[in-house]
Amino acid sequence: FRSKIMPDYQPFAEILAEGQDNGVTIAADDSFTLEPARFTGKITSVAFVPEAASTGDNTNYRTYTLVNKGASGAGTTVIATLALTTGVNLVAFDEKAATLSATAADLLVTAGDILAWVSTHTASGLVDPGGAVVVKGNRTQG
Repeated sequence: FRSKIMPDYQPFAEILAEGQDNGVTIAADDSFTLEPARFTGKITSVAFVPEAASTGDNTNYRTYTLVNKGASGAGTTVIATLALTTGVNLVAFDEKAATLSATAADLLVTAGDILAWVSTHTASGLVDPGGAVVVKGNRTQG
């Protein structure tokens, strides 16, 4: 029997959205729009594949945030973050996982939702080397 309260999800993850971070200079911030969500479902992973290495620092660092802007483009729901602090480094062309929100509702998307990859610096910052952003999820069934 299927619950009317909680939707069922397919048991395997597939690419829900992809996009390209074009990179920014050391003290700059920017947002990059990924493709709209391909299907309605639950995000299971977010990864950044940088085009160059970057070494994290606790004082001068960069934070990446995946935001669900919704269908209207005005949403503010944070899906995942990746802060390049000390010990959190990027290796060129090596996938780096972002930390998903601990709030289950923040991981739910509707087909067509606009997803933005936001790159912000703290203090002097770090260079954003650019790279690919890959969002995977499970389709809602039912």
